[in-house]
Amino acid sequence: MRVKVTYTVDSEEVLSEVQRLINSKLMNLKPVIDMTAAYDFEKTPIVDSLELVDQLRKQLFDLDTTLLDVDGILRSYAKANFSQGEKRDE
Repeated sequence: MRVKVTYTVDSEEVLSEVQRLINSKLMNLKPVIDMTAAYDFEKTPIVDSLELVDQLRKQLFDLDTTLLDVDGILRSYAKANFSQGEKRDE
């Protein structure tokens, strides 16, 4: 079961937090991608191949979920900054 966790950071830290979130997921994904790229499907039992594909799919789902979160964070950040810019212009 997946649970959404929410937390707050200072507005100056939003972009670095986004970078941290993405880098964290990419670091987790890289070993699986490297393993898959070097994998020989023709010489490996199907059961092992299925396990590798399942592992890759789960990692990609995890990355996609994080990217969806990041999309929402960046949209909210942009909206907040746009709103503040309008208030300063008044």
